[in-house]
Amino acid sequence: MATLDNKRLEDQKKARHFRVLIIFMLHFLFTPYSAYFLHQISELILAINNGTHHSLSLNLDYNYFMALYLLLIKQSPGMFVWWLISEVAFLIMLLVILMRPRSEISRVREYKVTDYLSIPVPAGNGQHGKSWFASKEDETRLLHTFIFDSRHPDMVLNERPGIVLSMEKRGDTDYIRYFGSFAHSIILALTGAGKTRRVLLQSICLQLMAGDCILVSDVKGEIYYYTSRYAQKRGYTVITIDLSNPLKSSHYNFLQPVIDALEEGREKQRKRLDHILSKMQNETDLQRIGAYEKELELIKRDYSWTDKAQDYTWDLVAIFAGEQKGEPLWYNGETATLAACIMAICLDAPSEYWNLFNVYNFIAYMTQSHPKLNKTLLSEYLKQLPDTHPAKMIFMQSQVAAGRTRASFYTSALGTLRLFTNPRLAEMSSSSDFNLKEIGMSKIAVYMIIPDEKKTYHPVASVLINQLYIAQVETARKNGGTLKIPTDYDLDEIGNFPPIPVMANLLSVGRSRGIQANLVVQDYQQLQAKYKDDFETIKTQCGLKVFLKSDNNKTLEDISKTLGEYTVESTSASTSASTNLKSQDANISNSSNLTGRKLLYESEIAKIKYPDALVMITAENPFISKLPDLSQYGFNEMLGLGDEEHNQKLIETIENQRPEREYRSIPLWGVWNEYMAMMEENQE
Repeated sequence: MATLDNKRLEDQKKARHFRVLIIFMLHFLFTPYSAYFLHQISELILAINNGTHHSLSLNLDYNYFMALYLLLIKQSPGMFVWWLISEVAFLIMLLVILMRPRSEISRVREYKVTDYLSIPVPAGNGQHGKSWFASKEDETRLLHTFIFDSRHPDMVLNERPGIVLSMEKRGDTDYIRYFGSFAHSIILALTGAGKTRRVLLQSICLQLMAGDCILVSDVKGEIYYYTSRYAQKRGYTVITIDLSNPLKSSHYNFLQPVIDALEEGREKQRKRLDHILSKMQNETDLQRIGAYEKELELIKRDYSWTDKAQDYTWDLVAIFAGEQKGEPLWYNGETATLAACIMAICLDAPSEYWNLFNVYNFIAYMTQSHPKLNKTLLSEYLKQLPDTHPAKMIFMQSQVAAGRTRASFYTSALGTLRLFTNPRLAEMSSSSDFNLKEIGMSKIAVYMIIPDEKKTYHPVASVLINQLYIAQVETARKNGGTLKIPTDYDLDEIGNFPPIPVMANLLSVGRSRGIQANLVVQDYQQLQAKYKDDFETIKTQCGLKVFLKSDNNKTLEDISKTLGEYTVESTSASTSASTNLKSQDANISNSSNLTGRKLLYESEIAKIKYPDALVMITAENPFISKLPDLSQYGFNEMLGLGDEEHNQKLIETIENQRPEREYRSIPLWGVWNEYMAMMEENQE
């Protein structure tokens, strides 16, 4: 049987030598015995022929030692002849056995990837690729081990936490192995693959033990119910953005970054004005005083201090408006309307009206046309503003359009902000209970509870993630370039959220600032559909990829291609026989060739199932790990969890204990009433 498997060839060679040696040794025992029997039979036949024996009965002697006696001591000629004949016959038989060709395909040895999945072992010297799985030594080098004793739940992790990749239980002790390098990750898991109970919960426990800040996009709230109490025991401030029940949520105003930037800008402008005023007070030259007065007027009309606020406004609008569809005219008109009205509210309205509920109503009322003058209240409002006012300048993008076209812009803008007509969400987002810039400076855990039955609130989650990252970048700059406390973004279902403008940047430079992102998606195509040109950057920047389950062909193909190829043995055999009865020719051939094979085909990757996971680390060989359910960990007891029924009761208890606020109505600016009255007065 032909083979190019070096190890198999060596094993076969050793086995062949061993068999020959054993057979050769055994034949020394066998040939004297066979010669003795043949010698007795030949003597009997000779006696009958000579007439000295008249019976055909075979009274044979079975004494082996007698055979040796006749052959070695007495050296009987007849015995010796039969022994030589036996030796020759044996050697002929041995040669036939060892040298006879067989038309049989060599069975290629296999490597067990999992209990249910095997692949051919490598052959040759990598002529067609050298991809292979990580060795146990490689896994030990790459993974850190945290030894957790469930009897001591107050244990501290004194290293960087990471995504949990395997666990071995020994008595009451869990040997938890995790990827300790500071790297972003992508977890590929279909719904029902166990991403929360096999990966996320365990990893979040390590993050809390290490004292990291965390931001969790928590679909259904399961992570909040299971870990928030433990976070509080660890000294964390727990912030809950509950989009399922906003009246149980912390308050957060999504205009807060814009408001903070404007306050910062106003303070700078105020200092400039105070500086000029102080000069005027000490000046006696009327000409100089006149110059100062002109300078004051210029400063008052200068809105350059709103630049950062405008950037934050456009970031907010980009997420809520979503990606551009159709003609740019409609998208630009809608986004300009939204951005201009946000700037109008935050610059001109009293502070109690700085929220998206008022922005919605400002658009709704101010874009109405006067029934007789055929003018909108908004057009009159804009006339009163300085030409350099940000709201007026931004609105120019939509104001140049025809009246009916502008009406479409306004309608689209209202549709984008319709979320905030929900009284409970409007109340939740009317003010802020916390400052994003504190996350990363003190121990804070933020849970975004997102209802799984609809995607309506996904833009809100994207906005918060975007705003938190920008706030943390500013915090890091003021803290020497990095956060005081590292922050982990555990983003489940990120593929269903609207694109986050800073995502590529977060993954590219976030690590240097102490930010680590763990993205959970159903397949790569979710990310590609959302991020398009940034998709490859996002995928590349995630140095760790964990595959639990996917049935997306393109994702499976991508993973298979990434794993690469290795060299295997390809065997074949053939037999041909002549139909000529005289010649009876036969040709037998066996052959082995080297060829390339994918480390894992798409169909093989698709077979991976619980508790196995495929782990891929950039610039390292992949490996299969065991990721059991949370119930197998000591963490289960530490978090106060039990079986499924126990956990359901626990969730019900925690939910019932959460305080729910009374709804508070949100005051409206009502400036539209003033402009309506003004227009009525001008008409008269």
